[in-house]
Amino acid sequence: MLKHLIFFIILSAVYLSSCSVSYGQTVSVMLNGKKIEFTNPPVISDKIIFIPVEDKGTNSIINYFGGTFSCKTEEVYIAREGKPSRFKAGNKEAIIGGKSVKIKIPPFIQNNVIYISLDDLGKALSMHYESDKDQNIVLIPAIYKIICKKNPAGYIELQVKASAKIEYNIQYSTESYSIIINIPESFIEPYQDIDEEIIKSISASQKDRQSRIEIILKKPLPVEISPRIDLSKVTIKIYYSGNTATELWLPEVSGEFLSAHMSVKPQLIKNIDFKKLSDRRIIKIASTGFLRYEWHRVAGNRFYIDFSKAVIKKINLTKTIEDDIISDIKLVQLNKYGEMVRLVFNLKKNVDLILMAGEKTNELYISIMNEEKDISNLSVNGEGTFGNPVSDKTIVIDPGHGGKDSGAVNKSMGLMEKDLNLDISLRLQSLLLKAGFNVILTRTEDRDLTWDGSPDRMELDARTDIGNNLLSDVFLSIHNDSSHNTGLNGTCTYYYKDMDYELACNIQKNLVANLNIANRGLKKADFYVLKHTKMPAVLIEIAFMSNKQNVLLLADPEFRNKAAEGICQGLIEYFQHKAVKSEK
Repeated sequence: MLKHLIFFIILSAVYLSSCSVSYGQTVSVMLNGKKIEFTNPPVISDKIIFIPVEDKGTNSIINYFGGTFSCKTEEVYIAREGKPSRFKAGNKEAIIGGKSVKIKIPPFIQNNVIYISLDDLGKALSMHYESDKDQNIVLIPAIYKIICKKNPAGYIELQVKASAKIEYNIQYSTESYSIIINIPESFIEPYQDIDEEIIKSISASQKDRQSRIEIILKKPLPVEISPRIDLSKVTIKIYYSGNTATELWLPEVSGEFLSAHMSVKPQLIKNIDFKKLSDRRIIKIASTGFLRYEWHRVAGNRFYIDFSKAVIKKINLTKTIEDDIISDIKLVQLNKYGEMVRLVFNLKKNVDLILMAGEKTNELYISIMNEEKDISNLSVNGEGTFGNPVSDKTIVIDPGHGGKDSGAVNKSMGLMEKDLNLDISLRLQSLLLKAGFNVILTRTEDRDLTWDGSPDRMELDARTDIGNNLLSDVFLSIHNDSSHNTGLNGTCTYYYKDMDYELACNIQKNLVANLNIANRGLKKADFYVLKHTKMPAVLIEIAFMSNKQNVLLLADPEFRNKAAEGICQGLIEYFQHKAVKSEK
């Protein structure tokens, strides 16, 4: 079932019938927080709302939900995602989403205007509506599809699809191995499915105009949130191959960062807690920040876990436990090995354990299973990290251009710079969030920042204002270059202020190494976004859209991934170097 799990909802009796409000003669229809202006106002018949089809208001609704429409005499045609819907005035026989159905009240013509019920329009567009406290009709996207499929690369891709753009937040539970996706201002029908392999269950529920999707895994697995270009989709990847013993939703940091981190100040292990569950025991370690650890199982089921660059308030801390699986837990400061803390405990049975990052950033969970195993099948050692090395750092990413400003265009490849800039920025945002940064994008979709077609100076002010008003630590402007000289190629990083230089060096070095293309070096230029930002800022030209070889690379998503990874690595090293300097 996992390979082809498709959840498809055709909304039926979930529209006005779910509203118990009695409406007056006038109806206000709200979309995305704004009132829709109709040339011909909606009308009410038998408590059913009908709206004029050939109207600027209805056209804005259909466009917002990704549909198209046309009218021929007494017929209305609506198409969405290749699925046609057809309605005829006075006829209860209709086609909705490519299927023949009977509708409650057919369209009608009044004053030479054809009207269709909002119920039927909603079904054709996978759109839901309900009334708010002011008796306005609020249109919201429907979550109409959940697809879950295996990828040969070793992960499960779960995609949630809505009929229009959605916001979301994701919560994790290390105790139940669950992933919860909350989507406000949306609608989803109740749903439940079970998988037999890695996913224990997938369920959907609805409360107060918020959709909730819960995925419960059978074991802890790393999870990645994919960047979004289509804002009507949410995609997560669940990795089932590789080492899961020390990695559960663990922020990814580079090898260079880990090796260099030994020079920074130690972190305090603040607390140790123990919890007994029906199927396992949980030891929770809380620290003040980022820590490396290494663990070993030695003779007699004795365990010790060493935390590098760590301290505790007491030289020796013991937590007394009365349990049939685990003995007392001890924390000991081992100063003769440098600033190191050792956690020690014994197991009374041959059971396995898993180390994983906790729900909160600076927590490590040690999950000890109840089920006994043959001693030859038990884990004996491992290493990992937990905690957030950059939790107080805010990065503003500015995807260059947008809206009517396309930037450079390669007509032969059908590529516009504004789209590539946004794609790379979203990929970079995902990586930085996983590394623990606070990340803000100046735009997350194809639009101008102020208004459609606004002056360039106003656009640039809007971009720098975001960084300055947020007191961000770094401002990154993402671009791709172009030239009449089609031979020019490679990557370049621009800086202007003295404080920009070190940031530019780190990013350019890592970007070139990761992309393996020509190094055009660092260049000083008084670009507006560099000159008018109050924090270290760089403008990055990833590659040339005018160069045949470069644009072929830019068209490849993997290349854009590598660009994002190079910038991310450069930022991590930049902050690491600053941390080292501050310690001297």
